[in-house]
Amino acid sequence: MNKEDYRQIVSILEQVFACKINASCPENTDFHLDFMDPTPGIDVVKNSIANQHMLTSEHVNRLVVERLRLSPEVKTIDSLRGYEAELADAIAGVNYRVAANYEYQKLLPTQQVLFALNDACVRFTGSSSHFYHHYIKMCEIANIVRYKYSELNRCIAEDKMLSVIDMHHRNEMSELYLQNILDPYVQQGGVLAHGRSDIDATSVSNLFFYKHAKLLLYYQVAKNLIVTTKQVADYGQLPQHKREELWQKLQSAFPAFSTEDDNNIFYKFIKYINHSPGELYNSFSEELKEFSALPAEQMHSTLQSAGLESNQLVLVSRTFVENWHPKRFLSLYWQRKYPLVLNTAIEQVVVRKADSVEQIRIWPNELPYFPAHGLSICGNGLVEGYQEYGTAEYEWNMPRDPTAEITNIPRDIEKLFREMQLFDSEKDPVSIFQNAISYSSIQATQHCHIIKGDISCWPIYLLPKSDVYNLCDAKFEFVTVGTKQDALYLRVVFNNLDNEQLIETLIDMNNYLHQYYKGYKYLDAEMHIFRQDNQYVFIYEPHARLLLLQNGRFYNPDIDQQTNRKPQYFVPNDLDIPVCTDSAKHGRQYLRDYFDKTYKSQMHRVMQQFFANLLNRRA
Repeated sequence: MNKEDYRQIVSILEQVFACKINASCPENTDFHLDFMDPTPGIDVVKNSIANQHMLTSEHVNRLVVERLRLSPEVKTIDSLRGYEAELADAIAGVNYRVAANYEYQKLLPTQQVLFALNDACVRFTGSSSHFYHHYIKMCEIANIVRYKYSELNRCIAEDKMLSVIDMHHRNEMSELYLQNILDPYVQQGGVLAHGRSDIDATSVSNLFFYKHAKLLLYYQVAKNLIVTTKQVADYGQLPQHKREELWQKLQSAFPAFSTEDDNNIFYKFIKYINHSPGELYNSFSEELKEFSALPAEQMHSTLQSAGLESNQLVLVSRTFVENWHPKRFLSLYWQRKYPLVLNTAIEQVVVRKADSVEQIRIWPNELPYFPAHGLSICGNGLVEGYQEYGTAEYEWNMPRDPTAEITNIPRDIEKLFREMQLFDSEKDPVSIFQNAISYSSIQATQHCHIIKGDISCWPIYLLPKSDVYNLCDAKFEFVTVGTKQDALYLRVVFNNLDNEQLIETLIDMNNYLHQYYKGYKYLDAEMHIFRQDNQYVFIYEPHARLLLLQNGRFYNPDIDQQTNRKPQYFVPNDLDIPVCTDSAKHGRQYLRDYFDKTYKSQMHRVMQQFFANLLNRRA
């Protein structure tokens, strides 16, 4: 930081807060970064292209070491007793910071602390379930979610078969959150996470265009100065209108970009990786046709390196960056054994190959409609997680698997089983499900829902069975919900989550049905996996692919019927909610009518044919 910039920051602070700042310009900031006038980067890029032999891992490591301080190692938690104490401290810390009016992005424990706590929970309990419930609780205390599920108005059918959310109340609470929490946070310089969809927004790039980096880092310096001068514990304790005024003046003094930057290749690069984290940049200006001969990974790395060499890009340690925004997430991994395919009317497309390592990010659903409602979002292929801290690769933040982020359209049965293994706990049970595509408000990013409770929370999935097949050490039970034979779901009861023969059979069944009905555009399926005492239950609920109408209703072109959106099912601890007075008053009748209007023709016969063929092959 040069002295002229420092004096300008001090002057702005003194104008806004009407006080004298008595501090000399530091030798450098806490981030160990200094800014120089950027040189034209295009020549550096061309030079990098011409000298690809120079772009080695040693070169990358040197850049990382020179540009920032590596992240410190995360503290290891040695015992279960130590873990429980750390967990209690973490929750107490959230409560304290909320009560003391700390900045919104400082309310939760740091990303590193959350990773360490989750890692310890897995080591000491065998799953993430215990910590998951406490993590969601912390997010609720810190108002990371737009409202708490317990505050949501719901009505319950007289027969306790379903629970319906008051959408007007939900929208009202969501709007209050935006007005009172999120908007003020953004207006005073709050950093938001990036991604291609709302639920994907857990990623923050640590690579910045030099002007934006200057603005953000100078803002940190300004906040530190005024906190010290005013002798307060946290910047969030200062008046909100003053914080907003400071941010506005800093933006004017140190703008993040100007119109002349629109054609700058490095500015375009940063915009791209913020919108599509985990993907490799593949859009280059006309004067860089030399890139066409390079592999995608090499293009991306070359541009990143050239930007740093020319001072047009700034690399900031992820230790700092990941805690600049209010959201935090958990990071877990599992390895795919079977290919994930998408069935279309003409072909079967492999979306993810067998043996792919699947990275998942867990964070609370901002609009919860179940207790402890979280989302399991497919990873974006960037390096993350507890084991990666302190490595140059982690700080370099190059896409590791650009194909990792996929849409929510493929029905991913293996994902449900593998993630249930990660969260399975008799003491702290969760259920995991993937919504039908028709009802998924976010289709850009694959996600599953995680909620508190076992199958007893879902009375519809405990209805009496009709046909039964005994296969793969499991019971395949047909359950008719509607008045039509095809208005059904399949309930599979089994003992072990690692029953590979069962998983493979269910995947084959799903592919068989989608191929028979000409692909995902014509057939939809909702899938759940639950605990049931010492057993497990998998639900496969097939429906016709519904079309959303302008009036908000859904249309089944298969049988020319319209229906409302599927309601949320009854949760036993909701007994204090008033009884519904509308069409949902009689829950079993409502669900019967819903299944009658959304079934897929001939489904019962086609599913039976699949099992008959399977039995014949094994006979």
